[in-house]
Amino acid sequence: MFRCPSDSIFVTPTTNAGITQGTAFAKDECSYGYDNTHSPSNDPGTAIAADRPTNGAGNTTPTAGSNSPNHGGTIDTVANGDTAGNGQNLVYIDGQVEWVSSTAGGWADSSGTRDLIYQGSGSGTDTYILQDATGESP
Repeated sequence: MFRCPSDSIFVTPTTNAGITQGTAFAKDECSYGYDNTHSPSNDPGTAIAADRPTNGAGNTTPTAGSNSPNHGGTIDTVANGDTAGNGQNLVYIDGQVEWVSSTAGGWADSSGTRDLIYQGSGSGTDTYILQDATGESP
């Protein structure tokens, strides 16, 4: 369920089976990222889940400004050429799912400018889709 069909190299059925409730998941266990800092009281256009970001430094931080590799990119470790794809599916807090071809698909400020979904502080109304073992849990 947490494995994108295109993510067959990095996330395998064996590693995907390692996800357990209330436990942070690792990048090789899940094809998606999640922002657990929001509640239903936030703006309906706040993104809370998305295809996983590209692997950046140490395979734990996203490459700045890069789309997910799940759609048209190369899915692997940084050393083996993990590259950005054409965009990502975003799940918003109101349940809407949308294909976005830019990482600027997160929370919109009063001027309508959307923040970058893979960068930010991870608190308040900022969107910060993470996917690593630093505290995100399904």
